[in-house]
Amino acid sequence: MKKPLMLGGLILVCLFGIAVLNSQKQNDSQIIKSIEPTIKQDITPTVPVSRIVPLPQETDIIRTFFHLIEERKISEAVMMMSDQITSDDSTKQAWGVQLNSIQSVKVVDIVSSMPEEWKADKHTYQVTLELTMNPSSQSAPIPYYGYENGRNIRWMTLNKVGTLWKIDGIATGP
Repeated sequence: MKKPLMLGGLILVCLFGIAVLNSQKQNDSQIIKSIEPTIKQDITPTVPVSRIVPLPQETDIIRTFFHLIEERKISEAVMMMSDQITSDDSTKQAWGVQLNSIQSVKVVDIVSSMPEEWKADKHTYQVTLELTMNPSSQSAPIPYYGYENGRNIRWMTLNKVGTLWKIDGIATGP
């Protein structure tokens, strides 16, 4: 007698569970229908999409150069310099040693320098840097290679080679 009663109770519990699940499913369906209109909205770009990637501008070149130094990618930074100042392996190596002595560098500001004297393929910028030098570079032929810990101002000349700008000089004055 207990078995049929238990079986009937079990069936009753199952039917109640199915009824609860069905009402939950209908509730979820109503929520989805209320959200659906916002999901299906078309998104159109406000700016036309261009398939041409622009070449880096002069200030981008300067920022990238110092970012590579900060990231310890010295050889890549040296490759951004013109052939006129990195004409052979020994000058590339000398630049690499100098740039490697910079422990950290941050570009603070870049300002056009003497734009009235610019040529189509040669521009100069005044660059303000925040630097930390490697202490071992104090014993270099020129201590710290002419840099100081803290704020430094350098004039960077860029030369356009083909379609790309290359660093053609780094100086302490214009």
